[in-house]
Amino acid sequence: FDAQSAELFVEEMDELGVDVAVIMGQRCAAAWGSVDNAHIAELAERYPGRFVGFAGVDAHDPDGVGEIRRAIEELGCRGVSLLPGWSEPPLHDDDPRVFPLYEAALELGVPVVVTSSHVIGPDMSFAMPEYLQRVALAYPELTLIVGHACWPWTAQACALAARCHNVY
Repeated sequence: FDAQSAELFVEEMDELGVDVAVIMGQRCAAAWGSVDNAHIAELAERYPGRFVGFAGVDAHDPDGVGEIRRAIEELGCRGVSLLPGWSEPPLHDDDPRVFPLYEAALELGVPVVVTSSHVIGPDMSFAMPEYLQRVALAYPELTLIVGHACWPWTAQACALAARCHNVY
């Protein structure tokens, strides 16, 4: 991490017996930083079979659906990564402005990771699992993966996963 070296990271994976890692994309407000999805695809291509790329998309991107299509169909990403609470302005996971991104992922048959914890969003309410439950119920065929398990509401996130079989 300190050296910011993909080569050293792969060596560390080898030392620890880790075969594959997911590169989680991030597109959000400038304060939080973003990673170009082409860079994610380049790393996955440089280390075949070692990395699975998930495309980062910002809910406020007017071409967010197009970016999902490009990342999946052209760049070879295998999922979508969202941080609605870090958009500008911040959005809850069930905000209707995020729905087209969920729908695009569903249409393309790829999972969506929504990162949800006490630090994502202007206050801790953005990590409450009830917002993701509304998404899970609206899109029962969409695979939702909850990054950071809605900390500090992890027990409630586990209950959500038990209740909604499309949530992991």
